[in-house]
Amino acid sequence: MPSKNTVMYDFSDNVKQVSLITGLSILIVVVVFFLPIISSLFVTIGKIIALLLLAYAFLLNLKTTNKAMTNLSNLFVDPSKSGVRDVMILSYVFSISIIVLIAVIVHSFFR
Repeated sequence: MPSKNTVMYDFSDNVKQVSLITGLSILIVVVVFFLPIISSLFVTIGKIIALLLLAYAFLLNLKTTNKAMTNLSNLFVDPSKSGVRDVMILSYVFSISIIVLIAVIVHSFFR
């Protein structure tokens, strides 16, 4: 079993990557949805790129969080690990928000 520090460093590095990918996809979404001068072909391509980036970010975030949860013992029992526990819960909430954003983009294809 890897040490707690190694698990948290890996988690932190992957969260940085997920945040950058998500930020890039949100920038693409903002440009695609709110600039009326873009042709419909570029809008569709932009939505597809944003969907792919968000799906990758979701999978990476979920995989990283699950790996950290399995390697950290007594996370929900030990009161001294409340900070780490909160970070793990927020990571799952972030995954849910990525899914909501994916659903909004998919819904926009059918409007």
